[in-house]
Amino acid sequence: MNNGVGNPRRTTIAAVAGAAALVCAVPGLAGAATGSLDTGSAGGIFSGSANTAGSATRDGSPEGVDGSLRELRCGQRAVSPGLSATNTRHLMGRTGPMTFTLTYNTGTQADKIEVFYHGKIRASTGYVKGAGSKKVSVPAGTNNYVTVKVSGPVGGSWNYTVGCPA
Repeated sequence: MNNGVGNPRRTTIAAVAGAAALVCAVPGLAGAATGSLDTGSAGGIFSGSANTAGSATRDGSPEGVDGSLRELRCGQRAVSPGLSATNTRHLMGRTGPMTFTLTYNTGTQADKIEVFYHGKIRASTGYVKGAGSKKVSVPAGTNNYVTVKVSGPVGGSWNYTVGCPA
């Protein structure tokens, strides 16, 4: 008798094959939709969230609108994502006290770059145009990172590097 469910043996085989594909991660049997951002590697997940920019907050905290966090190591260049404000946490490899150089290029539009350590502003460029650098010192503390907040016009083009401490 056909109750509209189909062949129970075929249904069981299909269910077992589908479960095996998920458990064994057989390529091509369980895949993402065409055009999806993540290719299935952990790198796609982590690099996507690490490079997402959030909105700025007054105290320079690194949380963005969507809860994401930009995070780079010292010595890595940060590049403008075209937003009016970004926060990026820079892993310094040690806790304070420490001194490092902030090297920047804000292009033809004025941007302000601020460095925070333990939630307190430790350096600011003010609104500047063009290239420059600034020596930054932070006091003793327990954090192994600084947070850099960049503020400027939407669509601005800037980049900066937080050098590793000496």
